[in-house]
Amino acid sequence: MRIDFNSSRVITCPFCFEKKYFMNCLSCNDVGARYWSDGKRNGPMLPEMSNVQKCSRCGKYYLRSRQQEQEVDDFNVSDDEPLTYQELKEAFVQLSAEGFDEDGEEEADIRFMLHYAHNDYYHREEKRPVSEEESKFFRDNALWLIRYAIDKDILKVEFYREIGEFEMAQKCLDMMQDTRFLWEDFANEIERRIKEKDSEVFFVSRHKDRRR
Repeated sequence: MRIDFNSSRVITCPFCFEKKYFMNCLSCNDVGARYWSDGKRNGPMLPEMSNVQKCSRCGKYYLRSRQQEQEVDDFNVSDDEPLTYQELKEAFVQLSAEGFDEDGEEEADIRFMLHYAHNDYYHREEKRPVSEEESKFFRDNALWLIRYAIDKDILKVEFYREIGEFEMAQKCLDMMQDTRFLWEDFANEIERRIKEKDSEVFFVSRHKDRRR
């Protein structure tokens, strides 16, 4: 297979037909990456390729996975800028009204993005006060993910802890008798924070894949 570094991929906004360009290939690795207790990882060589796109002309949101991509011979700089937390919330409202796929993958993807973006804005980047309305939105979103999208028990424990459901988090952790050893250091740190009633997302120095 030939990789053409002088080409781009392009999709078209389904609302106003504005074109959006993406680099045809990206170099990425996990050198210098940081891993977080909520399952997010970020790093200087880990570009974020979001499925949720915002049109620069009409401001509407759409899913890249639903659009037909075409390869063009000319090189254009990618304009795949990450959405802000507020933009993601706007996208969620619009896309929810339009309807997600039946298997729930599209909804799960954007809800995970919302969870990570909330922690980015209110906890990871800097500590910001969280309103009651925002806390409820975060809680409801996390409970949906726990119920419908998260497969790994340890991540369910962590999400319960992050929304302040410390008793439920401890209960779920206690039920992991047969698998806790797989996450021993991580589980111990979560349990310590549960006992301290600490709901802050935290940096994990030693990585095991916790996503979903």
